Amino acid sequence: MIFVPTCIKQNSGFGDLLEAFIPGNSSVPTEQRGCITTAYCGSPDPSSCTDQRASAKAVIQDSMFTCNTRFAYDAAARQGLPVYLMDYAFYQNKDAAIHATDLLPMFWNYNTSVPVVAGKIHQFLPNQNLTAIEAYLTQMSSYVRSKYQRYFVNYAINGVPSNTQNPEPWPTPSLGSGGVLGNVMQVTAGPIKYFHSNYSDPLNTETTCQFWSTIASDVVNGVVPSNCPPLFSPAAEWHDSGEL
Repeated sequence: MIFVPTCIKQNSGFGDLLEAFIPGNSSVPTEQRGCITTAYCGSPDPSSCTDQRASAKAVIQDSMFTCNTRFAYDAAARQGLPVYLMDYAFYQNKDAAIHATDLLPMFWNYNTSVPVVAGKIHQFLPNQNLTAIEAYLTQMSSYVRSKYQRYFVNYAINGVPSNTQNPEPWPTPSLGSGGVLGNVMQVTAGPIKYFHSNYSDPLNTETTCQFWSTIASDVVNGVVPSNCPPLFSPAAEWHDSGEL
C-alpha cells in the first residue's frame, strides 16, 4: 500500500480521500463519490467499508494505475496499432513486484555486479537481509535480465518484442471472457520458466475500467448521472504492469 496516505486507517479516512480526489460541492462530485463508495464499499456511506484502507488502495490502484494501461491499449487498438502487454510479477509473493521494480532488469548495466546492486538496495532497505537481496538479484541476473532487455531492445529497433534469442514469443493481446485481456507476457520467478506469454490479466478488466471512464467523463463534463455506472468486483491484488 505504498501509495495509500498514512492518514487513512482501517475504520476512517476513505471519505476524506474521495473528497480530495474529486473535490467540489456540486451535485456531480457528490454523486460520483457515492457511486465510487458503493462500488468499493457496498453502499454510499464510507463507514460501511469493512476496511477503508484496503478500499482506498483498490480505488488508487484502479483509477490511477491499472486502468491507465487498459485505456492506452483500447486507444491503440481502435487505431489498429499493435500493442504488447506485460505483467511484471517477479517474486510478487514476496512483495518484490511493486511499482517501478520492473526498471531494475530493464536498466541493470552488465558492468555492475550483483553485490554492488545489492549494496545500493540495502542502503534504502536496511531492514532487509542483505543475503536475501543478493539471492534475489542473482536469480534475476541469471534468468531474467538479458531476456527482458532483449524484448525491449528488439521492440525499439523492429517494432515487435519477439526475437530469435528469446524462445518465448510475445504476442499481441487477446480479448477474453468478461473483457479480460489475454496473451499478456508475465514475468515470474520461475523456477522452471520465467516468461509466460499466455497470462490473462484480471486487474484491468473492461467492466472495471469502463466504470472509471464513465466517472471521469461525467465529472469533467458536469453530467449528473441518473444511475451509477455498472458495478463490478474490484481486484484484490496489484503488482506492476505496463504496455509497449
